[in-house]
Amino acid sequence: MDVYLGDNISTSHRLPLPQSYKGNRSSPPLILKFTTRTVREKFYKARTKLKGCNTNEDLGYAENNYIYNNECLTEQNQQQFNECLKFKKQKKLLSNWTSNGRVYLRKDMNTKPILNSIDDVRKVQASIP
Repeated sequence: MDVYLGDNISTSHRLPLPQSYKGNRSSPPLILKFTTRTVREKFYKARTKLKGCNTNEDLGYAENNYIYNNECLTEQNQQQFNECLKFKKQKKLLSNWTSNGRVYLRKDMNTKPILNSIDDVRKVQASIP
């Protein structure tokens, strides 16, 4: 990634884990706040390079956890994204993603990749055989 983050991170902190969390408690998620939106977008767009990376092999840490880069979404947008993810896992969608807090999906290469509401998700779902 060609973004130097040292001077571009305004603040960072770990998220508290819920009592019901069953995963590894030694490394809770990390929240970053960037100094500019441009840096944030470059960092977020570089997330595809992290696919399959883990903390042990790629960063040299003792723990072996996969590395994820996710946007923080509103509750409504998170619900939309989760609905899309269910259908993607069932192989009924080509892809889904988020960008600038908005949820996108692509049913196939010929569809417009934008969603505005949970109703749009349900319309797409209804059109899938």
